[in-house]
Amino acid sequence: MTDRLRDAFAKTTEQADPRRLYRGIFEYTVVLGTPGVGPLPAVVAARPTDNRLPELVGLECYPSAVVTYATPPIVTTTVPIPGATIYVAFANADPAKPFVLQHPFTRAGV
Repeated sequence: MTDRLRDAFAKTTEQADPRRLYRGIFEYTVVLGTPGVGPLPAVVAARPTDNRLPELVGLECYPSAVVTYATPPIVTTTVPIPGATIYVAFANADPAKPFVLQHPFTRAGV
């Protein structure tokens, strides 16, 4: 396939589905964050590994249900690890609706 044909196909595909880029699961790197306590989320800023995606600021990362709802209840503090990889998806392929699927945070003091 020639470059010209490939570029025309890519442009047509983009016009047919402008949110196509946001369909999938993406790796982001945690840049900084504030800890969450108990059921409250940690809040992080993250940079994508794919430079076509936006940087995310104020992204909420909720603690694991296992930790939050353990019996007896355990009050923990989740701490974002700068440099860690988190996995992000976008609800309805909407770039304004990111959410974290998985994160490798540690509990404070552990």
